[in-house]
Amino acid sequence: MELENYLKINKFKPTPWSEKHNLSVAVVHRYLKKKGVLSVKNAFRIERACNEEVTVLDLIQRYKYSID
Repeated sequence: MELENYLKINKFKPTPWSEKHNLSVAVVHRYLKKKGVLSVKNAFRIERACNEEVTVLDLIQRYKYSID
């Protein structure tokens, strides 16, 4: 599941959600606006905050790089 969909389904707004889970608001907004690249550390933090409904693989799928 994509992070955008997770937030919509659970009726979360990005800023309060990221503050609640001790994530940088800027990192979450940059990811949602497709303006930045997530670090591995932040990807795992987001996965943990979403109770693994959004996985690290879901988060990095938007990038061109292969995981092979």
